[in-house]
Amino acid sequence: MRIGNYINPIITIIALSLAIFLLMVASHTDNWWIILAAAWGFAFIGNTLFAMMHEAVHDQAHSHTPTNDFIGLLCAPFFPTSFSAQKHFHLGHHERNRSAVESWDCFLPDDNRLMKRIQWYSIAIGWYWTAAPAFCLFFLFCAPILNLRLVRGSATVIQRLGADAMLSGLQHHGRIRLEIIWALAVHTALWYFCEVTIVGYACCYAFFAWMWSSLQYADHAFTPRDTIHGAWNLRVLPWTRWLFLQYHHHLAHHQHPHLPWYQLPQAIDTQRTHPWFWHVYLKMWLGPYEVEAVDTGSIIPHDVANKQVS
Repeated sequence: MRIGNYINPIITIIALSLAIFLLMVASHTDNWWIILAAAWGFAFIGNTLFAMMHEAVHDQAHSHTPTNDFIGLLCAPFFPTSFSAQKHFHLGHHERNRSAVESWDCFLPDDNRLMKRIQWYSIAIGWYWTAAPAFCLFFLFCAPILNLRLVRGSATVIQRLGADAMLSGLQHHGRIRLEIIWALAVHTALWYFCEVTIVGYACCYAFFAWMWSSLQYADHAFTPRDTIHGAWNLRVLPWTRWLFLQYHHHLAHHQHPHLPWYQLPQAIDTQRTHPWFWHVYLKMWLGPYEVEAVDTGSIIPHDVANKQVS
């Protein structure tokens, strides 16, 4: 019996309800302390929903495939994104992790340094999150343009940012468009039926964007350039780890991508370094590292001994 078949739908329903409730709280008050408190809470619950969508991407939200995908389709609009597109991007991330197109924490020989710094600090401040809704809107109306050489050519900005690798092999265009329309319908319903305001909406998603974006690379920053082992098991407060469905145990996830979230603590390698999230995140503000190439094609940060955060 898979316990996830029972607890994951319950967690999804509770998290969806709380997310809607907090959006409404932030929208139906003039008290800025209440707005900020609701936005802070939404940031955590939004990451619960993202983590549950992540479970569905790996077919771990439910053992019944249609139910698993339904959970993913319920959670995706609150990111917002297309579940099918997210599945393509994330499974591709497992193949490309710490490769040249996903080593944003260091300067590689062919890097445009200004562009890499902009990309790096966009991750740190949460601006990176905007790529998801921007992609959805662009894909909905302009998907054929993605295949043009002007966009996907070797010298374009989109390749330098690693987006060309992410977009490569993207299929199910019709399904993705339908899922994007579904996400737009959900947000339209929130605005119409729940009377969500621009201020409440913006505050909630600004807090969520920063919290989500900062974690998405803190769990990889300054790790070995290794597809499987290039991640951290980050230390955070226990209640934070549970709200994120053990997402901070990211090295364990990359080593065992088919383990459900509640089994990840059992897969922790106690011999490896487990830095605090804030230690890694604050170090990110120092900017990308200078590296030297080695014969294996990996890289060694000059000031990171034994591949640990100093």
